[in-house]
Amino acid sequence: MAVQLLEQIRLAEEAAEQLRQQAQREAREIVKASEEASAHARRDAEQGVRTHYREQMDAQKLRIQEELAQAGHALQAAQQEEIDKARARIPQAAQRISER
Repeated sequence: MAVQLLEQIRLAEEAAEQLRQQAQREAREIVKASEEASAHARRDAEQGVRTHYREQMDAQKLRIQEELAQAGHALQAAQQEEIDKARARIPQAAQRISER
């Protein structure tokens, strides 16, 4: 009977060891899956940040290009106005030169 009890204890200890090892493997798998999910979420977040940054930069670039185009048109208009004023004064200038 004592031998049977010892055998039952040994079998129970082996079963417990197998359960412990299985639990340890499952825990490692859970940790690994968690780390992979975390890395995937981090990559997704980083990609989202990069996409948002790129969109903001593109919008800023477009806004600046529009501002430069408007400033260029305004400068052209101002230059043309000055040219027109100068042309309008040419006859006056010619008359003054001829009077001297």
